[in-house]
Amino acid sequence: AEGIAHAWRVHTVRVVDVRPGSVTLWATMRDPLTEVAVAPETGELLNVRPGRLENGQDWVIDFRTVPHWLNAGATQSGKSNLANAIIKGLAPQPVALVGFDLKGGVEFTPYTPRLSALGTSRKECVDLLGDLVAVLGDRMALCRAHGARNVWTLPEYLQPTPIVLLVDEVAELFLMADKTEKDQVSKTGTALLRVAQLGRAFGVYLIVCGQRIGSDLGPGVTALRSQLSGRVCHR
Repeated sequence: AEGIAHAWRVHTVRVVDVRPGSVTLWATMRDPLTEVAVAPETGELLNVRPGRLENGQDWVIDFRTVPHWLNAGATQSGKSNLANAIIKGLAPQPVALVGFDLKGGVEFTPYTPRLSALGTSRKECVDLLGDLVAVLGDRMALCRAHGARNVWTLPEYLQPTPIVLLVDEVAELFLMADKTEKDQVSKTGTALLRVAQLGRAFGVYLIVCGQRIGSDLGPGVTALRSQLSGRVCHR
């Protein structure tokens, strides 16, 4: 593709579709990110447009299609900017926003009037996770009582408010200074994983931000990461 771009004298050539015996090449004449004008939000529930893609199309995050997202990258690479853009896109919508800001609250505190809850320490986050697990239990019982497989197949008047949980600096939830914190870390990881595993069916969605989300943080992290099917890597 890079060689074809040079031969055609275009900005980029990308392989956008492959099927047996056939490929589709997408040529972009000039860099569409030189000047970026993001289209207004669609207003559709749980849809956000945080920016544009490298091919010039709108970048749309649809939580109904991809429920959980991993937002990873080094310091100052753009993780917090993306989290802010997602909050801005979701704020006008009828959704509950919950923030875990392990930077002491410096990122999400300005949104406090819009947030349903904000945790700035591991203890606060553990308590909020307990509340979310309880909410999931209530929604399970509601779906079971009405023979629904998920909250979106319930009658409209019974559908609960969607909840979007944003976790900034997730590593702080798993790091241990000494063995006395082991139980709290284990409880945190188990609750967060439970929210990720059950959230999609019951209207709870996750955005997990961090510099590195690897097995070195503990056994629960890789299990959590496997549930985050949406991936954004900043560089």
